[in-house]
Amino acid sequence: MGGKGLEKYLENFKEYIAGDSKRKTSATCILCKEIVWHLKNATSNYSRHLQRKHKVEFDSWSKQAYKEKNNKMKQAFIEESLASSSGTEKYGSTHPPQIELAQMVFKNFIIELGLPLSITEKSAFIRAMSTVDPKFRIPCRRSITNEYLPKMYNQILNKLKKTCLAADFISLTFDGWTDRRVRAFYAITMHYVDQTGQLRAHLLAFNHISGSHTGENLFMEYDRVSTSFSIGGKIVRLITDNASNNLSAFGELVIPGHRPNDDDIQNSFDKQEELLRLPCFIHTLQLVVKDGLNDSECIRPPLNLAVLREFISIFTLFAEATTRTQAEQSISISLVGPSILAIYYDLENESRICKHTKPLCHALMTSLLARFGGFLLNLEIPVDDHVKHRNTFNLFSDDIFLVASFLDGQFRLRWIIQSALPLDTKDRLCEKIKNLVALWAFQLIGCNTDNQDGNVTQAEVTTSTVDNVLLCTKDICDGGGLTPKRKSLFSYCEAPQTESKKLRVDAMNEIKEEIMLFLKDPRYETSLIFDKKNHFPYLHRLALRVLCVPATSAPAERIFSKSGLLMTPHRSRLSTDTLSKLTFVKCNVTLIC
Repeated sequence: MGGKGLEKYLENFKEYIAGDSKRKTSATCILCKEIVWHLKNATSNYSRHLQRKHKVEFDSWSKQAYKEKNNKMKQAFIEESLASSSGTEKYGSTHPPQIELAQMVFKNFIIELGLPLSITEKSAFIRAMSTVDPKFRIPCRRSITNEYLPKMYNQILNKLKKTCLAADFISLTFDGWTDRRVRAFYAITMHYVDQTGQLRAHLLAFNHISGSHTGENLFMEYDRVSTSFSIGGKIVRLITDNASNNLSAFGELVIPGHRPNDDDIQNSFDKQEELLRLPCFIHTLQLVVKDGLNDSECIRPPLNLAVLREFISIFTLFAEATTRTQAEQSISISLVGPSILAIYYDLENESRICKHTKPLCHALMTSLLARFGGFLLNLEIPVDDHVKHRNTFNLFSDDIFLVASFLDGQFRLRWIIQSALPLDTKDRLCEKIKNLVALWAFQLIGCNTDNQDGNVTQAEVTTSTVDNVLLCTKDICDGGGLTPKRKSLFSYCEAPQTESKKLRVDAMNEIKEEIMLFLKDPRYETSLIFDKKNHFPYLHRLALRVLCVPATSAPAERIFSKSGLLMTPHRSRLSTDTLSKLTFVKCNVTLIC
């Protein structure tokens, strides 16, 4: 049966005549009733007949066939299907309700509620949104991935860069994670204290890392992020867990602007202040608990209620420290020192009164000394030389733990005074902490006035005690050993050369006075130094720098919990780029609210 050449022009155009003569078939033209013969599977004779004898009809049918072909090739969109079925005209892409509803679907449903990207293509969701507003064009998954997500990602990125630019002091946490498809990611969170005393935290980067997770690769990623946000000179501390690759990547980093100088640094006590990385307090504390429980001699089955009560009593302070230092959006570095001291003396007390768990107390105490011994030595608590030092031993000797607790209005020096330390030790420690606070505040003045470019005179910032700073400054002001000043006609119009040095002496006196007033204030609240920043300007600036440091790396670990909610078994096909951007936007969406 022939006739394909006529079928493509107009339905029912021809009348077919059955027959087979030497592999030929024929059809009758319905316009002129002429019989047209052609070979099987060929219709060129039909086309020639139409073009020669029925030119007008041929052109009309050709145009109609062309339109039908284009309509078949054009893909129907969801919005058009809904429009044709409902007969309702849809909003344009720039119409205010269209923009508002599209943002609502993306921001509230997909980002905040964590619904899958394909939700916009589900028939139930389409019907629901049609009920909300029949004119609304629902964005497809491709539009969300290629348009809405990158746009919001860039908005948040620009907002974060402005935030980093405005902050004077920033601390970071760093951690790694592997998703369900064994793809590695790392998260970096930033922390700073605003002028009201509120600790702010944002996700700075959540990126895929390819290749082996060596210390060198981790450091390269960290350096790339810090460079892109221009925060290299503002970082106060970096908090990580005790994984070997973290130690390799960040263990030797020093604080920006405080490079060691062998001629000026007199002892390792000063040198400890320059290390950038601090270990996660909770991770280290959990290792202490693990050491105690792993000792087979310490574990006894809870045969009776008395044994269970002793276990609960021993670990009560461990649990409280874990909970309080991991609280979100709250100052935590100031809790470390008082927590370690309280746990130390509590273990001493428990070892005396416990009947069934003395070996456990001994194992916990040994591990506590091995991991936090550097801090306890700063408090003049002896540590047995036979105790094996862990990799966190010296890191917790950082003076930041002493200074941070002092700047917290609820502690100040109370955690020292009301402890079980000997009275003479308490007096020495109180003076030591006050001198440290004064010196750290004095160093910040030097960074602001003399060295806007970051080059602070080493003789002014590496002095080990406040008294030495005052003595050196006083000698300069007195002009000892200096050439007499050259005469000048208008010397009274010139600023005295010693004015800046005199200001330094005055500043140190003001800092010491602030410390005394701060200690006498009757309020015992963490926010005291921020609520009265006009009364304590030097201590307030120091608090902005010190209290922005988180005690743990928990903020980075929380990022992985949120990312894990996005990467469910039903949505395991998300690309690394899409997962990174979704997590970044989800954790920082409050920045653009």
